[in-house]
Amino acid sequence: MKKALFSLAAIIFISGCAAKVDTTKTASADCDLIKKYQKEGFISNNEYVTIIIKSDNDSSTMADIENQIKNRTLSSFQKYLSENGKQSDNNRRAKILNLINDFGTLKKLEDTQSKRFIYVLSIKKDNLKAFVSEF
Repeated sequence: MKKALFSLAAIIFISGCAAKVDTTKTASADCDLIKKYQKEGFISNNEYVTIIIKSDNDSSTMADIENQIKNRTLSSFQKYLSENGKQSDNNRRAKILNLINDFGTLKKLEDTQSKRFIYVLSIKKDNLKAFVSEF
């Protein structure tokens, strides 16, 4: 019962916090921008990135995509903590959700040649990797 209530509260919390969305059009030839977002996870000590790629005919709403990428980021952080010997619990989950909502920025990259959209959730914070490792 407690898990169900917490899960419901987490879903409401995630969906209630709308991320700012930046849109950038790019061609496949713009390799620097595409290469920057080919790696997920910690791309530096100060930035964590999660990516979702959708075709241009996908019918998902921005709210759907935002929820998908936030849930994927949550799972990815939980996996990272687990790999570093820290079990997932409600307190760590809440800290991760706060981190996502407070420091996350959703970017939409439109690849005009491949007819796809690349959604990038970037979390930037000074010493982010050390901060997360302390959870």
